[in-house]
Amino acid sequence: MRGLSRDTRGATAEYAVLVAVALAGLSLSALGDAFVDATVGDAKSRAVPSTASPTASVGAQAATVRALATLATDGLRAARETVGLRVEGLGRRIRGITAVDEPFEAIALSDAHLERARAAGIEIRGGRTRFDGNRVRVAELDLALDGHAYRHEGIVASDTAGTVVFDPEQRAVLVLKRRRLMSGTNGWEFPAGHVDEGEHPAIAAVRETVEETGFEPLDVIKLGEASASGNSTTRRFHLYGARAFREAGPAVDAFEASEMRWMPLDEMRSALLNGEFQEAASVLAGLLADAMGLFD
Repeated sequence: MRGLSRDTRGATAEYAVLVAVALAGLSLSALGDAFVDATVGDAKSRAVPSTASPTASVGAQAATVRALATLATDGLRAARETVGLRVEGLGRRIRGITAVDEPFEAIALSDAHLERARAAGIEIRGGRTRFDGNRVRVAELDLALDGHAYRHEGIVASDTAGTVVFDPEQRAVLVLKRRRLMSGTNGWEFPAGHVDEGEHPAIAAVRETVEETGFEPLDVIKLGEASASGNSTTRRFHLYGARAFREAGPAVDAFEASEMRWMPLDEMRSALLNGEFQEAASVLAGLLADAMGLFD
């Protein structure tokens, strides 16, 4: 392919993408529901290499992601040299993931994440998505910090929000006992869950509490927020408290916890200190609630 004439450089973007696919050693069917936004010379186009229909099959998604990674790292670089292909975007039609060796900011980072990175003096020069799942993405980013360039892998994950619900009459706090697969723990937690796209964290905190316990927190106040692990994931904890609540009906996600109870305040304080609360967000929420006077 490197013997192509200079006239070939005037080819359409669609043709250039086919060249890239061939250079990467891929079949068109392997690209499934992929698309490529490309430019050759002054011609811009969105190329759809495969005629395969967009699919939500887990197996098909994984195969397409692997093919996109191969295309991005092998075929596109070679096509840039042979036919002048410049890639503006590369992803899947049904989810729009990014897997490209170009200076994108659309690598799955939100505007808020980008603003925080810029404020910290971190320059994002490019990136690739290595895995795209329902809740998380594994991203490889090309970064620069104080003039030093480096490559970093991290997890792009949805934020979580939860509520510490305190009953002043009982002097007790609403808690759940939950088994966590990845950490291998079985400890007490405050109700919490994922913040949906476009959802305000306070709304998510109330919604998750209702879904998990059947109690709706009222007049919630913000206790604080924190990064789950600043160098490993984009996830942030949004923590709220409430001193009033009402019964909202049966919990729809009650199966997620092995036990729910109103834990007396003194017992909760001891449990926080002796390791019965294992999840970082719940430990921080309980300490903040106590420090900020939620239990006074």
